[in-house]
Amino acid sequence: MSDAVYLYCFASARLLPPLEGPGIGDEQPLAGFIHREVAAVVSRVSAGEFCGPEAEAGLCDPVWLVPRVCRHQEVISRLMGFSPVMPA
Repeated sequence: MSDAVYLYCFASARLLPPLEGPGIGDEQPLAGFIHREVAAVVSRVSAGEFCGPEAEAGLCDPVWLVPRVCRHQEVISRLMGFSPVMPA
């Protein structure tokens, strides 16, 4: 299956620090898509991991879900030190 874009949050493009470290899947780096004064903080993920039957099963499995929730929160928490954020 193809890649998808995983959204962490929106932040101020002007205040956005360098985006370092891996994304939610530890395979793709964080990236920022900037439009005017707003940055969408994202990373690529496997669409199959987050859509369809595999994703449905993962949402019910704490072993799959908890590390991803923690990584999502880590990214947002770090960015909050630089900019107001709107979590996704």
